[in-house]
Amino acid sequence: MKTLRILAIDDHEMTMLGYKFILENIDFEGYDIIVDTANTFEGGKKLIEDSVNSFKYDILLLDVQLFAPNENQPHSGEDLGILARKLVPESKIAFMSSFSDNFRINSILKSVDPDGYLVKTDIDPKTLEDAVKTIILNP
Repeated sequence: MKTLRILAIDDHEMTMLGYKFILENIDFEGYDIIVDTANTFEGGKKLIEDSVNSFKYDILLLDVQLFAPNENQPHSGEDLGILARKLVPESKIAFMSSFSDNFRINSILKSVDPDGYLVKTDIDPKTLEDAVKTIILNP
């Protein structure tokens, strides 16, 4: 059985843990799924950098905004996506965000060229499962 390694980065811990619970319980034939998590830009950056010299993540699930809306933070999930494309280009990247405006999505499409983009309000367990399977099996 192959191991599918996923890194989920989201500043909302309950959301991130929900992804972990759902994904690690998927019945995905031939795969054992392990989900690591981070809830800050710095934590996600460290895990991505560490993966360069050990195992590579198969999928990175990135939230666009990694801080409270009223906080002024210099980095975003988009920045992590750009970093990941440089350090681990073989890892698939999917954004999962509440942003659904065309300007923000177009920016991410141009700067990161993600393998997927899901709007959080549209995500349920089946949608998340389908997204992961599509990214892995039909890139």
